[in-house]
Amino acid sequence: MTNLLLPVLIAVVVVTIGRITLGNSLNGASKRLLRSIAATLKRTKELSTIRCTKAPSAHTLLEIGQSLDMYELVLLRIDDVGKNKQAKLVGSELAALTNSSLVQTLGHTALLYKPSYSHRYSVVAAMMHADTQPKQ
Repeated sequence: MTNLLLPVLIAVVVVTIGRITLGNSLNGASKRLLRSIAATLKRTKELSTIRCTKAPSAHTLLEIGQSLDMYELVLLRIDDVGKNKQAKLVGSELAALTNSSLVQTLGHTALLYKPSYSHRYSVVAAMMHADTQPKQ
C-alpha cells in the first residue's frame, strides 16, 4: 500500500512548489493561502508558537530555525516591543536571520514561512494541494 502512495506524495510536493514563490518574497495569493493554512493549523494545535524578545538570543534563533525546518510555518510572539511597527521590524529581521519569509505581522505576532526540503511530505504542501483541488 505504501508503494501506491509514494507517487501521489511526490506529485503533491511537485505541484505545490509552483504555487508558492520560493525565496524571501511571497506574492499576495501565496501569503493569503499561508495565512489560511496557519489559521487551520492553529485551530488544530499543530502550529508551532515561539515567544521571543526584541533582541533574541542565539538559542532562540536556533529554536526558530529548527521549528521552521520541521514545521515550515512558525508563529512568533514578540515581547518587549512598544509599538506594532517595532514588531514588524523585529519580525522582518528575524525572517532575514533565519532565511525565511515574513508572511504577516498582526499586533505583536509574526508569522514566518520557510519551505522545507528535508521532508518528503509536508503538512503545508498537502493543505495547499487540497485547497487548490476543485470542489465536487
